Amino acid sequence: MRRTHRQSAFWISCLVFFGISWLAWGNPPLVDPKKPEKSTPAPPERRAPNPAEAIVEKMIQAMGGREALAAITSLHATGNVTAVTRIGNRTARMQLYSMKPAHQRVDQYFGAQIFSLTTYPGGGWLRQNGALLNLPRSMIEVAEAEAARNEIELRYAQDGIQVSQTGTRRVEDVPCHIIVFLDKKGLQTTYYIEKKTFLLRKRSYLGPHPLGQGQVSISTLQRDYRWLKFGDKKVLMPFVLESYIGGNKTSTIQFQKVEINPPQINKKTFRLPSPTE
Repeated sequence: MRRTHRQSAFWISCLVFFGISWLAWGNPPLVDPKKPEKSTPAPPERRAPNPAEAIVEKMIQAMGGREALAAITSLHATGNVTAVTRIGNRTARMQLYSMKPAHQRVDQYFGAQIFSLTTYPGGGWLRQNGALLNLPRSMIEVAEAEAARNEIELRYAQDGIQVSQTGTRRVEDVPCHIIVFLDKKGLQTTYYIEKKTFLLRKRSYLGPHPLGQGQVSISTLQRDYRWLKFGDKKVLMPFVLESYIGGNKTSTIQFQKVEINPPQINKKTFRLPSPTE
């Protein structure tokens, strides 16, 4: 089972608890000189990152550092989304709610029409003009494919994910390193990291089609990075996201305001509302 950052934080809190207990209740028992002392094997030395991992670590540092990025547990964002359809583009106001490990809700306002889509581990729902529907299995699989790649740059070492560099490429005329992550299940994710700034410019992978039409290329372009502060930390996050499915552009999101770890987000934010709400 993949360990999430929330699980990691839980185990760290347990270690802190036992450390405090040791200080509160006294010294550890002395070793009996009549019994042979058990030798404790030395922990393995942390190996130096390979060249591809070194690029990933520079990206993490450029975006605020591993500690700050891992401290993000939830997000609330407002802005506009432009959907690309067969009959033209449609723009809507939007609100996004996100909470680790894999909860996400997007509310879109097309004039008087409201469209909401929510996903969480194992399920989801959508709502359009008061009608509530369980999310189709094909769209749940899309959410699961995204969750499997959530913060892969922060957990590649602990999850045994292979990281390699396959060359360079220009993305929107910007030179980028091509970094490939390959997990133990064979899932591959490609990052295009700017050579100059070490910011993530593009992410792509082969995943399930939202309409259940097999596997398809899914890509996201990221730009307009801005610093966001929360507590005593700050991170660099993209405010423009462009999504592509099978090489075709599907939407553009322009965030106007982003809050990190806002107190109003909890599991109730993602629950299925009653038809009267």
